Amino acid sequence: MERPRKKSNLDLTYKTLFVYGLMVLILLIATIPILAHGRLKPLLSSEATTKPSPQPTLMVTETITTSPKPAVTGAIPASYKAKSNQSEAAPSLDARQLSWKLTAQAIAGMPTEQSAQWLQQAQAIGWLSPQGVPTRPDLSKTEARLIWGLVAQATANLKPEQATEWLTQADNLGWLAVPPATLKDFNPPQPNAKVAASPATVAETTLPMVTPPDNSPISIYPNNALEFNFQQVNSGRLAPYGVHWYSLRLSDLHGPKIKNLALTMFTTPSTGFIDSRVNFELFPGNQYHIWARGTTDDMTHFGLGMWLSRDRDDNTGEHLWSGSVVNGDSYFIKVSNNSPVVVDYYLFNGDINNAELGNPILRSEK
Repeated sequence: MERPRKKSNLDLTYKTLFVYGLMVLILLIATIPILAHGRLKPLLSSEATTKPSPQPTLMVTETITTSPKPAVTGAIPASYKAKSNQSEAAPSLDARQLSWKLTAQAIAGMPTEQSAQWLQQAQAIGWLSPQGVPTRPDLSKTEARLIWGLVAQATANLKPEQATEWLTQADNLGWLAVPPATLKDFNPPQPNAKVAASPATVAETTLPMVTPPDNSPISIYPNNALEFNFQQVNSGRLAPYGVHWYSLRLSDLHGPKIKNLALTMFTTPSTGFIDSRVNFELFPGNQYHIWARGTTDDMTHFGLGMWLSRDRDDNTGEHLWSGSVVNGDSYFIKVSNNSPVVVDYYLFNGDINNAELGNPILRSEK
């Protein structure tokens, strides 16, 4: 008969490890659903935002926690207001605050003296009121030039958008209310001019045409050249550094192909260096395109007046040219005044030794 074997310590260790391993396995199996529920929670919460949830209170609570909460009931967070400032209107200002705002913008970029003068003139016309409550300025007796001068200085240093806003707000304050009655005519009629029988209404009033006074010197160019008169004197008045152009053409069907031509010009006054600064030149007509493209200095003359003195008059200057031209061709005569004074000239056809200049004075016989 065999005796039972005695259990060793090793067998007890195996059994203990087996029991502990079984307990760990059970714990792992029990924690799997909990871990799976934790990973699916974000998905379930995202689905809850798109699908109706049986717990709306929880959803509202989560939504509120994701946005900044105002400190005061009904207030708008500063971060949100900064993003939506384009759609919100600026806080309204009263007339006095708006006038000082426009004033500050106007003198922001001005020097000290200019800003002081601007403030003084703005207060003088009623833009700035020393009283507590400003009123609309009365600009009926204010010159429009002064008002628009202040406006131009105020908006000179502003960007286009800022200038537009400045003008709009200034108009709302009445700063730009210039009545039509204050618009002055900077070209008043001459004393001897005829005045209309009845004044025109404001709606019918038009800006006067700017016309030079009588005998005022103007320049005349080849595109509107004067026609040279072979039978009478060709006279004119040249402004300082002014020019007059004439067109000349000999059309003698029965004459020779080459014809002789002489031109004489008298000028007045004749003091100092003026005689040497006033002259005339002759150009072929086919050089018009050179003038038209703006390169007048590239034109080449074929004739130039020669200075001389034969009329024994110290008050006049004389220039003579004599040469030949082609019958039927076109030419230009350029009379130039390269002096700083106004000069009268008298251009004749032919070699003239002396001539009566100016307008003749008719005297009645006693």
